[in-house]
Amino acid sequence: MTLNGGSGPERCLSLQGFTCLIDRPGEKERVPVICNPCTRQHLTLPTVKAKNSDLRTFFGYDPIKKEFKVLCMTVTKYRKQVNSKEHQVLAIGEGRLSWRKIKCLFPHYPERERDGICINGILYYVARSDKTCLIASFDVRSEEFGLINMPEGSELTNISALVNFKGKLCAVVYSSSHGELWVLDDTQKEKWSKHSFVSPDTDFEGVKSTWATDAGEIAWVISRWKNPFYVFFYNLDSKSVRRVEINIEDKVLKGIDRYAHLSVTNYVESVMIL
Repeated sequence: MTLNGGSGPERCLSLQGFTCLIDRPGEKERVPVICNPCTRQHLTLPTVKAKNSDLRTFFGYDPIKKEFKVLCMTVTKYRKQVNSKEHQVLAIGEGRLSWRKIKCLFPHYPERERDGICINGILYYVARSDKTCLIASFDVRSEEFGLINMPEGSELTNISALVNFKGKLCAVVYSSSHGELWVLDDTQKEKWSKHSFVSPDTDFEGVKSTWATDAGEIAWVISRWKNPFYVFFYNLDSKSVRRVEINIEDKVLKGIDRYAHLSVTNYVESVMIL
């Protein structure tokens, strides 16, 4: 599947068999495209009309109404203050596709190259407010923004990824020598638990793609593209690491830049048609 201008650093994790990419047909144009790799269907959404071309895009799903929504925010910098100024949402369903402006009651802006994660109809993403790292939330059905308080003493200043760990929000933090998982065990009381892990022969500084499997394993790949490449899985219960080698045929790789970065997602096949 080829996009007209190619996808940039903005990307979204797959959701219900679909993934949202950002096409760049023009220098300042940003066009979200919903793709289903299984059926090869791709739905081009209307161009985002905003005063600023620096956009952050997230993909959410409401399991009650069974409705997909795309959230888009523009990020502006004024007098050394960075904030998201325009907030728009588009519902994918029956009727004409169009963007609607919504309000956000607290100043913040999503970080670049950080995937959002949608769990039980709530979209979570890493953001900053006055240089403070935080986790923001967006209720896909009510279209209301929220703020998740960090655990006291956690020093979560550089969250690498947010993942769905057994139905719970989990913040993953990497250092050069080990990784940490902060699991939100109780969303109402905002109670967190911490789990640390190490992996031999792994440079965590090169990790860009991280996700959790249905079996409760934390998985990651190194962003540098090479063939074969390796996927690492860490089991919290057994405290063990397994490595899976993936080798892709040369004819499949034809035309791929050898300097490209590797991005892997927890895709699940679906034959649903939008």
